[in-house]
Amino acid sequence: MDYQKIEKTLEIFKPSKLVEIRSVGPRPMSGYFKNLQTLIASVKNNPKETFYFVLNDIKEDCYSREQSEKLIAKPKGTTTDSDISWREWLLIDADPRRVAGVMA
Repeated sequence: MDYQKIEKTLEIFKPSKLVEIRSVGPRPMSGYFKNLQTLIASVKNNPKETFYFVLNDIKEDCYSREQSEKLIAKPKGTTTDSDISWREWLLIDADPRRVAGVMA
């Protein structure tokens, strides 16, 4: 995994802002980070996990949750629609029509 690309991506999308990352899989994890180096270290400590981050601005109150600056397995709370303070980005995933068995 290229951790420099992770850092560069977060600097573009979330400069100097609160970031929530979550894992995908049977053991969900979540963490709120302001420090990108701490975030990257947390990702490095979990090399078998797949992570994504919340794209839009998160209310600062979320930073006081249990997973502040660390990853927590099965967290009590994660970012919901009402925790978003500003929508700057909209992710659209569009796939062309293809015959069965052909990857998009």
